[in-house]
Amino acid sequence: MILLFAAAQALQPAAPAPAPAPAASSWPTHEGDAVLRNFGFRSGEVLPEVRMHWTTLGTPHRDPRGRIDNAVMVLH
Repeated sequence: MILLFAAAQALQPAAPAPAPAPAASSWPTHEGDAVLRNFGFRSGEVLPEVRMHWTTLGTPHRDPRGRIDNAVMVLH
């Protein structure tokens, strides 16, 4: 019985390999800088200016309601 199962498996066509994901270097990117003035912390302290740099990877996709559903924000 085991040999019959093994033979049947060997005769099955192989499933097509999934398409590889595009390399991150091929994704469209955008970069920019932002200056946040009078940035307030929960403690009540305020910084007069905070400079931040941002980068996006890929293209935004919007759901039927118009909301972007594939965004990831990484803060550091």
